[in-house]
Amino acid sequence: MTVELDAIVERLAAEATGGEGVEAYAELTTETSVSAFQGEVERLTSASSSGVGVRVVSDGRLGYAYTADLSDAGLRECLAEARANLEVSGEDPGNVLPDAAAYEALDGLFDTRQAEVDPERKVSLALDLEARTRAADPKVTQVESARYGDVVGEIAIASSLGVSGSFAVTHAWCVSIAMATEDGQSQMGYAVDAARALDDLDIGPVAREAADRAVPGHWEGDLIVGKAGKSAIGTLVERTTRFVMLLALPNGHSATEVLDALLRQVPTLPAQLRKSLTWDQGSEMARHGQFSTATGMTVYFCDPRSPWQRPTNENTNGLLRQYFPKGTDLSGYTQPALDAVARELNGRPRKALQYKTPSQALTEIVATAA
Repeated sequence: MTVELDAIVERLAAEATGGEGVEAYAELTTETSVSAFQGEVERLTSASSSGVGVRVVSDGRLGYAYTADLSDAGLRECLAEARANLEVSGEDPGNVLPDAAAYEALDGLFDTRQAEVDPERKVSLALDLEARTRAADPKVTQVESARYGDVVGEIAIASSLGVSGSFAVTHAWCVSIAMATEDGQSQMGYAVDAARALDDLDIGPVAREAADRAVPGHWEGDLIVGKAGKSAIGTLVERTTRFVMLLALPNGHSATEVLDALLRQVPTLPAQLRKSLTWDQGSEMARHGQFSTATGMTVYFCDPRSPWQRPTNENTNGLLRQYFPKGTDLSGYTQPALDAVARELNGRPRKALQYKTPSQALTEIVATAA
């Protein structure tokens, strides 16, 4: 942490007078962004910025001001502006500064490797991501965007009530947006990964997921587990349309029970919607080979403790918990009852589908392929 940021916020906090409270927050960040398009670098930017925010509270009123001018004059003007804003603010009992208290340090916010990454590696990652996305599926006709970005930042905070601290942080991320075309119809798909350092980004799954989302027929699956882990419901979500299918498992969730449930539901889908299934780690899919043989679908497994590799299913499972709260015995749900829940979810308009419902999106895909 640079001494300068610490000194700035401490000096501002010490300016509190007449019973007012003053809190200052200072940041210094460097952001890099690389965009690749058609095998070339479309855009490369790297910029540093710094600023200070000041809150002044008194008698239930709060005034705030921010400045990018870290000179003595700029800081004095920022504090004066915060005080002036306080004078015209309304009263609210919540306008108070927190007292100083013990806190637990958070490890892992800053990765020293990220501060040492060469610009050439950032460019290479973006170009490689675009190439892999294009090659992930022959139906991908264009990669609309393949981007890499990162932030290296330093933050300091101090208040007149004794709060004082500072930390450094790093972020790195990549995103790919693919466009697939079939029978004159186009569909967009995207995927993203994020970590504390470029070295921990895995662009292979990002490229495949972006292509999968642009090409219908790729599913994500998991189990919602009931009370004491003794009962479960199977969940399947199609990545492109967000269409949901639920699997009744009244007799348990062994590999045999899950296989039987999958083979009751999946073969009812049109062939063009049976391309792949990505499942969480779990012994319930031990018979995946038999499933692939029967359906023609390739089965992929997430890395351990990596549910983000099937994000559509994770989000859907969160919605399903509204119907099946944790601690519920799920063995009593029949297939018709689960089908009714799925119809309700598939009838909800989704922003990601331009406010179409999953049922509408799926029907359009099937009609186009017919």
